Amino acid sequence: MSAVVRAVRTSPLEAPLHDPFVIANARLDHLRNVAVEVELDDGTVGVGEIAALPPITRETQREAEQAVERVGPTLAGLDPSDAEAVEERLRLALPELAATRAGIEQACWDAAARAAGQPLWRRFGATAHDVITDVTLPMVDPDRAATLATQWRERGFRTLKIKVGRNLHDDLARIGRVVEAHPSAGLVLDANEGWSVQDALTAVRATRRLGGRIALLEQPVPRDDLDALARLNRDAGVMVAADEAVHTEEDVARIASQRIASCINVKLAKSGVAGALRLIAAARREGLATMIGAMVESRIGTGFAAHLAAGLGGFTVVDLDTSLLLAEDPVLGGTVLDGPRWEVTGVDRGHGGGVRR
Repeated sequence: MSAVVRAVRTSPLEAPLHDPFVIANARLDHLRNVAVEVELDDGTVGVGEIAALPPITRETQREAEQAVERVGPTLAGLDPSDAEAVEERLRLALPELAATRAGIEQACWDAAARAAGQPLWRRFGATAHDVITDVTLPMVDPDRAATLATQWRERGFRTLKIKVGRNLHDDLARIGRVVEAHPSAGLVLDANEGWSVQDALTAVRATRRLGGRIALLEQPVPRDDLDALARLNRDAGVMVAADEAVHTEEDVARIASQRIASCINVKLAKSGVAGALRLIAAARREGLATMIGAMVESRIGTGFAAHLAAGLGGFTVVDLDTSLLLAEDPVLGGTVLDGPRWEVTGVDRGHGGGVRR
């Protein structure tokens, strides 16, 4: 008989950042997430992470902790390996709190893998051993962006994700300095809904004139303006990804049938683990490319996603770098990010990580 859930508890998961994480519609100066521990009746403990980044997520750190306190007792007796039952119970109890559901799901998946003596990447399919991530440059001044691009180039990163979308003039100055510092890098331009169509087309043309190579244009326009996204997908001449515009399988079908984007960005904090697996399967059936990303998370959340990416394989873009933005590491043990490469094969059970007390 499989071990079942005995208790669910939380602890703060906090760390300062090297630079403020500034994007078009949010700013974060200090990581204040929540670690979720699911303890089984055989003593096994699995760990997940709730990303708290309002207004990107609905919940704050405290609201996430309170939600877990409410729902935790209702999970007692569940088999953590029954992903559908866990997801259904959480959807009924916390319909609006996707990031909280995702953290609890992660802890259940991790507990089940640890109880089975199996690393998570094998549980997800063991398709690929290498998971190579990009690295994000937040909205810093152009000189700081150039310094960061140089540092990441020296550490072996081949793809840089540049946060843009608040001021086109500033965006182009930042892009230009990054291209100077790392001219061979593939560039992901992520506007977080902050550009117009004309802004995005101007940025694409300007980046090309500067000698930059755009690998992906990520959610450049507001999520509700699907016509604008479709126009860019048709006219920009680069791969266009939907992020904030995709949450459900119905969204995937619409994006594919209407050619709104050529790629979708899957994040566990948006859809949970089981939901992410369905989105990925739907996108690949529809012929869309897939990207896997994260909110600002530690090595618990991003490490879990790296195991999923290694298990499934086939991601066009891997954007699981935010633990590198932290000035301190709040995780004990766990999956290691060595330069741009996630070392998933070095873990024996689950994702291997815990909270540094």
